[in-house]
Amino acid sequence: MRCSTRISARLCAMLIFGSLLTTAKATGETCQTFEFNLRLRFEETIVFTGASPCFALATLTAKGSAAHLGEVSVASQDCVNVKGAFDAGAPGSNSFVFTNHLGPVRITTATGDQLFMTYSGSLSARDDGPHRIRGHFVITGGTGRFAHAVGGGTLAGHEDTIQVVFGRGVIVATGSISY
Repeated sequence: MRCSTRISARLCAMLIFGSLLTTAKATGETCQTFEFNLRLRFEETIVFTGASPCFALATLTAKGSAAHLGEVSVASQDCVNVKGAFDAGAPGSNSFVFTNHLGPVRITTATGDQLFMTYSGSLSARDDGPHRIRGHFVITGGTGRFAHAVGGGTLAGHEDTIQVVFGRGVIVATGSISY
């Protein structure tokens, strides 16, 4: 499903989630829907490319827990771009947009089952505290008991950049999952 740039990211995620859930029901599969709450502590290393399609690549590793998943680990790579034209002194140059890079993110449970997810969002830098993270995610399947999982919701969190090329933070994904 292709979403117009005039449609908000949240509405786009809801439309995709709805079409995935409809597809699962049309194939005769039974799904139960649950609240999805994932909390991750992450570390991120950033490499600036200065070129398209990603101004920077951020490699993220995380551990945490989620309802219906238990303890999890995550490895991901983000494509990061400056919001607007890049000018180190200009307003907005300290705000970035990101999306997962190189396919869906794999969230691995303690039992080895995996949940696949795509996401995108923004990071707004702040001088007086941790940088603010906001975004959306879509669950696109998995392995084991999550083989036909669908869902989606919002992301919120914060990140402290210890150095320009390294950061730590917390991200919380809240929404729903059906499997």
